[in-house]
Amino acid sequence: MTGRYGSDQMTMALFVLGLALSVVGMLCRSFPVQLLSYLPLGYGLYRSFSRNIGRRRMENAKFLQLWDRVRRFFRPLYFRLRDWKTHRYFKCPTCRTLVRVPRGKGRICISCPKCRNGFIKKT
Repeated sequence: MTGRYGSDQMTMALFVLGLALSVVGMLCRSFPVQLLSYLPLGYGLYRSFSRNIGRRRMENAKFLQLWDRVRRFFRPLYFRLRDWKTHRYFKCPTCRTLVRVPRGKGRICISCPKCRNGFIKKT
């Protein structure tokens, strides 16, 4: 591997995608999906053994920017699902900031941490 690029986040994501497509293809018994699973696996291997290190780093940087957008989109959903038994989430009517409050407190006055606006909601 001397002089080769090796593995990075994009390569690992390509391997996971290829394996996931392969499993889906086997479960659905779909030969085209199984064939499609070889594309990300092959490209991941190509990236790992590539000697063009500068270009692979640029590709990985672009992938990480895209992945960060995806993570930021799903992060609030993850927290809501994690806290659904103990907390409720409300949007401030003034600034639309998401505010987390504990469940089971009845009707309370919620103060927005960003704009200091108070609004009443039932938890």
